[in-house]
Amino acid sequence: MAASKQRAGTFGVEVILTNSSNNHPYCEHGPTLLFERFYGEGESKKFYACSACRDRKQCSYFHWQHERFTKIQLDAQTELKKRLHQNQLDQPDHLLLKASDFWCFQCNVGFTNKKKGAHEDHNYKTLTEHDLKNPSLFLSPKENNKSNAQYFFDKSSSNFLLRTIKKLDYQRVICIGAPRMFELLRQEDGITTILLDIDKRLGHFYSKECFLQYNMFNNYFFNATNGEQRLRELICAGDTDRTLMVVDPPFGGLVNILANTFRQIWKLGPSEMIDTFFTFPYFLESHVKDSLPNFNMLDYKVGYENHNVYNNDGKNQKGSPVRIFTNVKPEKVELPKDEYRFCKECKRYVYKANQHCNICKGCMSKDGRTYIHCEQCTKCVKPGWLHCTECKQCLPHDHKCSNNLKSKSACHVCGEKDHKRKDCPKRKGTISSESQTKASHKRKMKSKKHKAASKKNKI
Repeated sequence: MAASKQRAGTFGVEVILTNSSNNHPYCEHGPTLLFERFYGEGESKKFYACSACRDRKQCSYFHWQHERFTKIQLDAQTELKKRLHQNQLDQPDHLLLKASDFWCFQCNVGFTNKKKGAHEDHNYKTLTEHDLKNPSLFLSPKENNKSNAQYFFDKSSSNFLLRTIKKLDYQRVICIGAPRMFELLRQEDGITTILLDIDKRLGHFYSKECFLQYNMFNNYFFNATNGEQRLRELICAGDTDRTLMVVDPPFGGLVNILANTFRQIWKLGPSEMIDTFFTFPYFLESHVKDSLPNFNMLDYKVGYENHNVYNNDGKNQKGSPVRIFTNVKPEKVELPKDEYRFCKECKRYVYKANQHCNICKGCMSKDGRTYIHCEQCTKCVKPGWLHCTECKQCLPHDHKCSNNLKSKSACHVCGEKDHKRKDCPKRKGTISSESQTKASHKRKMKSKKHKAASKKNKI
């Protein structure tokens, strides 16, 4: 998700969400998003940046909202939109491959025997029927965590999701950023599935009927002519309660952006919501609850076969921190009985070590370990944490007391905890171009004085 590292003199960045971003300027990943950067004294400035990449090296697009576009920039935008709106699967390098065709790992493209000469010195393989049905098993995953990192469900998690989908009798499944799940579902009778993914390489293996190149952070279909219509047809093909969304996003993405996308997809159908399984780390549960209050976190630990930490290989005592957040009633989702149990009080399956607390009236563990109730905090806390009288909360025993520091959850403008910076009544509004230049000059001069003072002190 777009937003570079915070610079000195700034107090963070917020995204400004709208029902549609089609009137925003475009980058290679579709419509950009509008962000607001906060400065001191309640001032802010808005800009457009890529929706899919946090790293400017991956997508360098940046434009201040108040700046007018030059004629050259407008012409470039027109050409870019034309190119993106073309049906990319009709391009020559996106042919549908067959068994005995080839895949070049160096060029990341498929080719027939006629073009073999162009890849003779490259690393390539001959494709089998099994490869065509399961491309995620041999395609090199994209692992840039600041853009479109790809981590595939491991076998155990894939099979669990498949069993759950079949047991709950879903007949239509929309896989967003989940190609491994899509591959399994395609082989099941009685289930119609479609894959929405930003990885255009998948267009070599699937037709336009079942694969749409898609950016989940701006709800943009690269095949603009019929992408949304194809999705609407699937959702409206039968009872909405037999339709499920399985979403596996990059974990660096902002939840409020993803929630906005979910709502736009839900609107394509006749019901207010579509049942959704959304995988995300448990330590970001508060962000999920803020944006999707109807979603609950399941205790199931989702593992990834090509992630060093987010797996359940036994090396990490706590296992994967990734969980399933869903608007499906938790009691309907039966977890494997070898590691999980059903809590009658909570009416849901929980990890066996997640013990029910009669004071908190729930199974409160998030990471799978047995939490301990703290009377002073009036809540259950992680094992090994101790109550710090100075910080007035339970923290790791080796923590550094920071009671005098401003709370991370407080407003960055005024320090109050009952609102966020974007809603602060003391905000002065967006900085004008002229005042922004003056403010920038003032910060630079202040930085120079600070560096000069530091050098003097060292001497």
